[in-house]
Amino acid sequence: MARRNIGSACVQFDDATGTVAMDGHDGSVLFDLAEAYGLDTEKYFPFHAEFWIAELSDGSGLGARFYAADRESQGYSFDELMQLARSEGNELKLVTLEPDEPISFELWARRTKRLEISVSRKGLADDIQMYVVD
Repeated sequence: MARRNIGSACVQFDDATGTVAMDGHDGSVLFDLAEAYGLDTEKYFPFHAEFWIAELSDGSGLGARFYAADRESQGYSFDELMQLARSEGNELKLVTLEPDEPISFELWARRTKRLEISVSRKGLADDIQMYVVD
């Protein structure tokens, strides 16, 4: 079985890269979005998600991929899953869940409370600090 680390976003040319932060209505934004995509959150505990608009998309929604722990074999609660990860060398094995269909931007927005996307131009050196003069 091949292992792959998850975490950073990338697209074909990475013309701009950065970070994203989001809040849910009750701190459960990944659960809310997983449910919106039709995934079973009683069986799977989502820890990470990727969202995208494909180049050939009609622009009507966001595709998604979720990475989740299997609650039946690993533990039901967050605390149980963290305890398991610590007992296994601080690693948590996740399964990939790919919903069949994208969801609308409207439904996606209703499942989130706040969203901030921060990107910088490609080629900006890591050691260059940017600042604003007011």
